[in-house]
Amino acid sequence: MIGNSIFRTYFLPLARLAASGFLIWVIGYNFWGFSNFGGITDPGMTDETVIRDRLFEPIRGALILNDYKIGHLDYINSRSVRGEPRTQLDDFAWGKSRFSAIPYSLVRDTSDSPYVLGDFTEDNVVPPAPQGLVLIANPGNGFVLYKRVRQ
Repeated sequence: MIGNSIFRTYFLPLARLAASGFLIWVIGYNFWGFSNFGGITDPGMTDETVIRDRLFEPIRGALILNDYKIGHLDYINSRSVRGEPRTQLDDFAWGKSRFSAIPYSLVRDTSDSPYVLGDFTEDNVVPPAPQGLVLIANPGNGFVLYKRVRQ
């Protein structure tokens, strides 16, 4: 009986105080870390998919201004304009661009889509418009938008 009252009188309040102090420290540490980025990097600053999505925003705006809200969007890059075969890096960039292009369906090697996305983000040098395409938007970030001219 005496041991039980000593436990309740001394040990239990100390354990509660220690647990409360630890909980307050954890909350404060996390709050400080998230508010000051104390060693925590913002995924939006480093994730390539998010970066490509932000680069695509002006293209999306140009498509909407041209009253093209959903449909196919052809994809070209520097190598395809020069007639060179695709590489694995091209496929990787195309896959990430497909995510950014939603709700448009990003396709390759077709001639039936009215608009063409030029992805020149690799070297940021936009070549002259390929034959049959007219430049619609060039926000200066490596992505350009062409409109296909039917002949």
